[in-house]
Amino acid sequence: IDNDPQASLTFISGYQTPIEKNNIIDIYDGCADIHDLILPVECCENLFLIPSHINLSAMELSLISKVNREYKLQRALAPLKEEYDFILIDCPPSLNMLNVNAVVSADGIICCCEPKVMAVQGLLLYNKTIANLKYEMNLNYTFLGVVITRIGAGKDAKDIMEVMEKNYPILGRSKELVITSKGDIDGIPLVISNPSHINSLMYKQMAEKIIDWRDNS
Repeated sequence: IDNDPQASLTFISGYQTPIEKNNIIDIYDGCADIHDLILPVECCENLFLIPSHINLSAMELSLISKVNREYKLQRALAPLKEEYDFILIDCPPSLNMLNVNAVVSADGIICCCEPKVMAVQGLLLYNKTIANLKYEMNLNYTFLGVVITRIGAGKDAKDIMEVMEKNYPILGRSKELVITSKGDIDGIPLVISNPSHINSLMYKQMAEKIIDWRDNS
């Protein structure tokens, strides 16, 4: 589910032309059957997408005045829980009402973070915020851990990763490589185009950890 107005997930899933109708905005509007919003992702069998659109940012502002605004996404997703093995929600890198809806809907939360000082500070603030939400709203999600992304070769990145590893469970580490970015442009995940690549192996191991958590929770 692309829950981000930037619609990057929609783009890399093969939908480069903006999808003006039947997108995630209809979930927050409450004006569509969620099944009508689901699109196939051609590169991957059994992978589907609910697309986003840049106008989601305007919709997010309008949510402020709506009743039960934190539960819009959770209620819309309820019919899908028995139909899919996993429902993944891609969120904007900001603490807004879209993110709150995702946290309320979630059984597990994974954060992606670059090994940079400001990114780690943002991760700390985000975790404090969702911990407060968990307490105030009596939520039952599990914080699964952090994926360290776009790792460069410098010493600063290594030092920051050591700090992250002391404070968070680390699900995986992904190096910043041209081949990974090329997959975003081509719309073909690295795990399909080059399954033996070091980043592909990391993502497979991470997927296995998530499956184990699901099966044992």
